[in-house]
Amino acid sequence: MGWFNRTFGFSETAKIERAEHHLDHGRYAAALRELDDLKGDAASTLRSEATLELLELNLTEAKARYNAGDPQGAQEHIDIARSLGATDDQIRSIRRHINEVNRERAVERQAKKEAKKPKMTGDPDSIWALPPDHPKLRYAFRIESYP
Repeated sequence: MGWFNRTFGFSETAKIERAEHHLDHGRYAAALRELDDLKGDAASTLRSEATLELLELNLTEAKARYNAGDPQGAQEHIDIARSLGATDDQIRSIRRHINEVNRERAVERQAKKEAKKPKMTGDPDSIWALPPDHPKLRYAFRIESYP
């Protein structure tokens, strides 16, 4: 079939060729749009291939969005994947990844919190070893300021 007819044609073969072209170039949604009203073995094969690729892209994007700190965007991609026919195992693997990232972030937050705490230096029984905001230290400064 000629380039002009394939590019601008409305026949079933032109649409299938355009869908194949879109699939070859990674434009899976465009391929699905070309195949919307077509029936037949070739169309159903191309449709299932495009759907599977789009499903994998959305699952990967959901992980990437969550890693980047965008849980709402991740949820949107999970919903899209679910509408494309994602299995429960695929959704569970995404949820496991999200829980893993949450645990790692909690450990990092705890480590930062521990690093911010003042360290005790010197004799642990000495009042001067207490952190600056400790009530006993404030009381000691008040007592020392009296004549």
